[in-house]
Amino acid sequence: MSLISFIILLLIHQLLAQECTIKDRDGVEICCPGFLKDQTNECVSKCKNVFDKTPRILIVGAGASGISAATRLLHHGFENVTLLEAQNRFGGRISTIPFGDSFIDLGAEWCHGQENNAVFELVKDKDLLQHSEPWDESYKLVRSNGEIVDDYTSKKLKGIFEKIQENKKDHLKNYNDSLGAYNKEYFLKALEEDTYATIDRDIAMEFLELFQKEIASAEGCKDVYDVSGKGNLQFKEAPGDQNMDWKGKGYVTVLNILMETGCRDLGILHKRILFNNKLQTLN
Repeated sequence: MSLISFIILLLIHQLLAQECTIKDRDGVEICCPGFLKDQTNECVSKCKNVFDKTPRILIVGAGASGISAATRLLHHGFENVTLLEAQNRFGGRISTIPFGDSFIDLGAEWCHGQENNAVFELVKDKDLLQHSEPWDESYKLVRSNGEIVDDYTSKKLKGIFEKIQENKKDHLKNYNDSLGAYNKEYFLKALEEDTYATIDRDIAMEFLELFQKEIASAEGCKDVYDVSGKGNLQFKEAPGDQNMDWKGKGYVTVLNILMETGCRDLGILHKRILFNNKLQTLN
């Protein structure tokens, strides 16, 4: 390195080392590099000017991650933020729709866990969650024709369900098919055992369908055959109540908080989401 290059690097280091701060909308201090300081050590106006003229930021997708990123950027002074969304709605896997006098979630449904959970931390002091009741294993199985399945058959089928859940961590480690395929494979294998010889196969297959839908609901997916069996083990369960609900308001509550909707549908993201715009190329 030449002497001139060394001197230039030293000057740059000294300039950047001298900083002043301003506060963003949330009151968080933002450091301004020293080269913005003038002779009177007053850099706030110049620093604000830099943040007012932020670069254009395009976020692909208006799901939970996209909305979270956009609102975070806006709160830190980045004003030129746009979201590109391929569908005609925001939310991604969060889809809360009206249902009678209430709402129903077609995607994410419950708040799972009270520790190391960003969603829970966001809403825990807002009285928006309702804790789940203990699971009642004595629930009845009712067929579509109204027939109530006898207690013996019901207990045996529930037992298969519980066994599959208990053993899935060991079985899925080297399983290369979907979670749905795993559930079906081990369910049918269990039915071959002598202890289930008297179980009506039609009822058993109807229970399997119910079982698969229950797992899909818990996993927040449309179809368990779209979920990787092995990949399912990569999810870590946050400690605490696993099935807190949103008091009939739906999971979209989380997005409404992030967007600060108030009386506007999109809140601070008003006119910032371009719907029905699918990304074609990225240069």
